Amino acid sequence: MRNSLCTAACGGRKRLREVNMIDEKLLAILACPVCKTDVKLEDDRIVCVKCGRRYPIREGGIPVMLVDEAEMPSGEQTETNQQGDR
Repeated sequence: MRNSLCTAACGGRKRLREVNMIDEKLLAILACPVCKTDVKLEDDRIVCVKCGRRYPIREGGIPVMLVDEAEMPSGEQTETNQQGDR
């Protein structure tokens, strides 16, 4: 399901920005792959209610529930990203 939002200024030009929404039924069955707890929708991300990891939503409303793709709260890195920095 898609939901159009307001236009956003970009380089002096306006363009239509589209945010992908997740169906409520799908959101209800999703869980954080790390904590196995509930998630909630915040802006254009799915957020774990326990650890705060933020999972992206791709075009078409497809959630990417992969730990490697998650953003940690407050700029923390996932374990996989930390191992790659060594």
